[in-house]
Amino acid sequence: MQIRPSRAALYLAICAVLVGCGDQETGPQMIEATGVVTLDDVPVEGATVFFNPATSGSGGKNGGSGGKTAVGETDAEGRFSMQTNIQGGEYGPGVVAGNYQVTVEKLEGKARKSMLTPPKDLLPRRYRDRQTSELTATVSPDQANEFSFALQK
Repeated sequence: MQIRPSRAALYLAICAVLVGCGDQETGPQMIEATGVVTLDDVPVEGATVFFNPATSGSGGKNGGSGGKTAVGETDAEGRFSMQTNIQGGEYGPGVVAGNYQVTVEKLEGKARKSMLTPPKDLLPRRYRDRQTSELTATVSPDQANEFSFALQK
């Protein structure tokens, strides 16, 4: 059987991909990060918490956060557990170590369904904007990463 050069190149490319996808490290270490969100000392249910990688003045990433935003949803007690997008919309538990700017929003449920009406944020506007929230978190592998965000009206 004679193999054409183009087919041989295809077989070699497939083999290279398969060998390259072997037992490799899956990326940076993910660290558990949890916490609670309150508004005027009352737990906030149904809020979304974002850990956005902090940037330095030069535009680079600060604290080795790898540029990945993590997200968590609060329960009835205001508690959340952060997850990070691993790839292709798939999320895994934890956060990459680093410094984060934190934003929190709680969108009105029925407004989410309409594209004509922007959803109403039920929390003060300053907490959903990275420029104005003033909330921060430093995630470290050497300590418990339990955060408390006490929002005020």
